[in-house]
Amino acid sequence: MGGLGEKAAGIAAGNGGIGLAAAQGFVKAGAYVFIAGRRHGELDKAAAAAGKDVTAVQNDSPPAPTRVSGHARTG
Repeated sequence: MGGLGEKAAGIAAGNGGIGLAAAQGFVKAGAYVFIAGRRHGELDKAAAAAGKDVTAVQNDSPPAPTRVSGHARTG
């Protein structure tokens, strides 16, 4: 166990790739990890792969704001 006992980490997009690797590293170092992602099934698999001290949280980001162009009135 590493030096992160009693610490927690939150990782967005932790259900694969670099996010999952980071989650596994934090768990190995002794931290409790929350991984977040959109797809429930992939999150469950990732949580199982990352280790015993992991909670998966399903979430989704809102769409990016729409840019509105216009002209300001003066005078």
